[in-house]
Amino acid sequence: MRGGKPAGQEAMVPEARNGSLEATDEVTTDWLIETVQSELLRQEPVIGREFVPLGRMSQVTRGPGGVLKVFFGVRCECRTSAVVSFEVASDKTRSAVLEALPQTGRQLLGQREAFRNMPCSSHDRLRSRMFGETS
Repeated sequence: MRGGKPAGQEAMVPEARNGSLEATDEVTTDWLIETVQSELLRQEPVIGREFVPLGRMSQVTRGPGGVLKVFFGVRCECRTSAVVSFEVASDKTRSAVLEALPQTGRQLLGQREAFRNMPCSSHDRLRSRMFGETS
């Protein structure tokens, strides 16, 4: 254990763009996306690569009761895509997010699994309702 964290947990924290660890404990969308992606790859090295970050869709609501919400795209073999998401209270620190990271990964993998377990005919019906008939 180093600094009160289990050994190896520090390695899961993505580095800042300049190569050094960020000096802030603020949770940003970029940090959250990178951290969650790392956890998905740690839990499921092959399936974790299927999660495509949708950074432009990220939502940040600051203040009391505010949240930071990040989105990932996943795809079925029938080429239908779905959006899975994860949100964090805006007042959470990076250490609090890291503590919940294993559960976060399981939650997102579960969302993907529920989508992938739907029959492709259901995906087709959803797609048709959302976007009209597709060719």
